[in-house]
Amino acid sequence: MSEIEKDKIVTINCLRLNRSRSKFCDCYQYGEKTPKYEIDTTNRTVECRYCQTMVDSFDALVNIAKNYENIQDEVKRAIDYKNELMNYKPYLRQAKRYEQMMRDKDMLPVCPNCNEAFEWQDITGMTNKRFLKRKVIK
Repeated sequence: MSEIEKDKIVTINCLRLNRSRSKFCDCYQYGEKTPKYEIDTTNRTVECRYCQTMVDSFDALVNIAKNYENIQDEVKRAIDYKNELMNYKPYLRQAKRYEQMMRDKDMLPVCPNCNEAFEWQDITGMTNKRFLKRKVIK
C-alpha cells in the first residue's frame, strides 16, 4: 500500500464483537422454571429473579409469551378460588355436622331446653331465628 492509502484506513480498536458467548441467564433455556423477572423502570433493565443476572428485554418478552399458558392457569385458579369464596355458606358447616351425627346410628339428638333425647324423625319443623329472639325478649 502506498503512503496515501494508509492515511485513508481508519482503525477502530474500541469495539470488539464476540459471538461465541452464551446467554447470561440460562434458567428458561430448558423450560425448567417459569419466568420471574424484576423490571427496573429507572435504568430500563430486566433481571432474572432466580439467578440475578441481566436479561435482554426481548428475550424476557419471548419467555413470557412462551409461558402464557401458565399465566392463564394461574388466573383461572384465582377465579375458581374467588368463586369458591363467593359461594361459601358458613351455615352449611352446621348442616354437615348434623348430617354426620345422623349417620351415627347409636347417638340421638338432645333437646337444649329439657336435656331429653329424641329421635331425628321427631323434628317437626323449623322456626325463624329472629322470631325466636323476639319471643325470648318479650
